[in-house]
Amino acid sequence: SAGFGEGTQDKAGVARAEALRGIVDRWGLRLCGPNCMGGVAVHEGLPLYPSPRVRNLARGAIGCVFQSGGTLQFWIEQAAARGLGFSYAVTSGNEIDLDLVDFINFLVEDPATRVIACLVEGVRRPDALLQVARKAHSAGKPILLVKIGRTEKASLQALSHTGAIAGDDAVFDAVCRRYGIVRCNDMADMVEMAMVFADGRIPTGSRMGLLTTSGAVKGLALDAAGSVRQSWGRLSETTCRKLRELSSTVSDMENPLDCGPAPVADTELYSSICSAMLEDEEIDMLAFLARTPLSNRAPDRPEPFATMAAHTEKPVLAFAHMARPTTDYGRNFQARSGLPFIHGISQAIDAMSTLATYGESQRAGIPDLPGSGEAASGANSEVLRQRIGQTAAKFPREAFAASVDEAMRAARRIGFPVAVKLVSPDASHKTEADGVAIGLDSPDAVARATERMARRSDGRVRIDGYLVQEMVSGLEVIAGFREDPQYGPFVVVGLGGVFVEALNDTSLRLLPVTPDEAREMIAELRSAQLFGPFRGQPPRDVAALSRAVSELGDVFLDFRLALSDLEINPIMVGAEGQGVRAVDVRPIWRNPEVNDNVPRSLSVRS
Repeated sequence: SAGFGEGTQDKAGVARAEALRGIVDRWGLRLCGPNCMGGVAVHEGLPLYPSPRVRNLARGAIGCVFQSGGTLQFWIEQAAARGLGFSYAVTSGNEIDLDLVDFINFLVEDPATRVIACLVEGVRRPDALLQVARKAHSAGKPILLVKIGRTEKASLQALSHTGAIAGDDAVFDAVCRRYGIVRCNDMADMVEMAMVFADGRIPTGSRMGLLTTSGAVKGLALDAAGSVRQSWGRLSETTCRKLRELSSTVSDMENPLDCGPAPVADTELYSSICSAMLEDEEIDMLAFLARTPLSNRAPDRPEPFATMAAHTEKPVLAFAHMARPTTDYGRNFQARSGLPFIHGISQAIDAMSTLATYGESQRAGIPDLPGSGEAASGANSEVLRQRIGQTAAKFPREAFAASVDEAMRAARRIGFPVAVKLVSPDASHKTEADGVAIGLDSPDAVARATERMARRSDGRVRIDGYLVQEMVSGLEVIAGFREDPQYGPFVVVGLGGVFVEALNDTSLRLLPVTPDEAREMIAELRSAQLFGPFRGQPPRDVAALSRAVSELGDVFLDFRLALSDLEINPIMVGAEGQGVRAVDVRPIWRNPEVNDNVPRSLSVRS
C-alpha cells in the first residue's frame, strides 16, 4: 500500500500518513509499514507476505529485517536455496510506527534467532540503533547489514578538512566496526556471511588456515588474503609430520596447504588432513576446497566431514571455486556434513576474516563513551591549549606578534629558521589566503613575509596578528575530531598538509580510541609505508603519534559540548624516538562569543 508520503512532493500522501499515524496513536495500535509487503513468522507458520517465494521456508536461526518490501523475497529465496532456515522476516516500509530498530530488538530477544540480516535504506533513530546493536553484541547475535547509499555528505563542511573528508558512509563504517555490526558489500555477500555465522562458531584468534587440492586455488587464496588484516597460521613441525604420514602428495608443508589431487576421491583421507591442520594451535579457523555434490552419483560422503567438524570447536568451512547450482541432494549433503559450503575463493577468505573480526569485537567489548564534556564550562582557547600541551602532541616554540616589528623580535628569540602564519578569524585555510610562510632564515625575511600577508589580504580578511613558530620537520599528518550529528564523536587520521582533501588517504574511528586502535588506523592508510624506512628516511615515531591521537581524542571528548570540531593539521611526525609536534591546531567553537574570548595569541587560533 503506497501513497503515504513516499515522496516529499506528495502533499496528499503526507497528509494521509499523518492521519494514519493519528489513528495508531489514538487506539494504541502497532503498525508495520505502510508501503511494505508484510512479513513471515516461520516457526508459527504465518506467511503474511504476498509472494510464493517465501512459502515453505525451513525453520532456522536467521531473522531478517528489510526496509525494502520487494527485495526481501529475492534474498530469502537465494538464502533458502543454500540451505538456510529462518525464524522471522519482516519488511518495515515507511515505518510510521514500528521501525528497523524495533524489529531488530524483537529478534535480539527472540530465543529462536541467532543471526539478524538487514537491508537498510536509512536510520530514523541512530541512538536507538546503537543501543540495540550493543544489546545484540552482548547477546552474541551478529547483525549482518547491507546499507544503501555510500555517498559523501552533500555539504563539504568547508570550515574544516575533517568535515570535507568524513562522509556519512565512513562514519557508518566506523559505527559498524565499533558495535560489531557485520557490514556486507551486497546481498550476495550477505548470503555467504549468513552461512558462516549461522554455524555459530566464532574463532578465538585471527590466524587462518586453508587446504586445497590445486596450486592455482592456493595462489588465488593468497591474492585474496592480501586485502584482509588476518594472517596465515604457521604449521608446527608436529603438524607437518602428521601430514607427511597421511599423504605423500603434499610437497610444500606450508599454509595455505596444497595437498594435491590424490585425496579428492577419498573423503576420509581429506577429512583427516583437515583434522591435522585444525589440531595445530597456530590455526584458529580453517577453509578447505570442497563443493556440495549435485546428485548421489558423486563419490563424496558427508559423514567424514561431520566427524571432523564434531571433533573441533574451531570454525570450519568448505568452499567451491565459484558460485554454482545447489540441488536438494546438495543441501541435504551440506546439512549432514554439519558445515557451511561457501561459493567462491575470495568469499571464503572474507568469511574467515569477518569471523575473526567479530571474535575480536566480542572479546574486546564495546567501550562506553568517556568524557562528560564538563570542560565546556569556562572553556576557551587558553584552557584548550593547556590541555593539548599535556598530550604527546607537543607544541613547537612559538609567539604571537601583533605587528611586523614584534614578529621580527619573536623570530630572534625563537631562533631561525621560523614559520610565520596569519592569525585571522576569516581565514579557515591559511594557505589559500596566502597566510603561511616557511623556512624564513633572517629578520628581513620575516618582515617581508608579514608585510606581504598584510598587503595581499587587502582588507579581505581581518588580521589579528601573526604567529611566529619554530620550524619543525617531519611527516605531515592530520588528526581531526568531530561530532557526527547522528552517531557522536569520531576521529579522522590521514596524510596531512595542504593535499589532505585531494589525497583523501584517511582512516576513521568512533571515539574513544586506544593507542593500539590509533596504530591500526595508521596501518590502514594507503601511505602507511611512509611511516617506516622509506627512500633513505628513518622510520617515523608511530608510537608517539598513536599516543597523541588517543590523548587528543580524550581532550575532544572533554570539550565536546563546547567544540564542534578540533583539527590538528599538520601534526609533524619526527623520526622514531623524536616524538610529534602539533604545528597547526584549529578549534571550531559551538559558541565563539562565549568560548573564544581570549586574545588570539595562541597556536590553537592559527
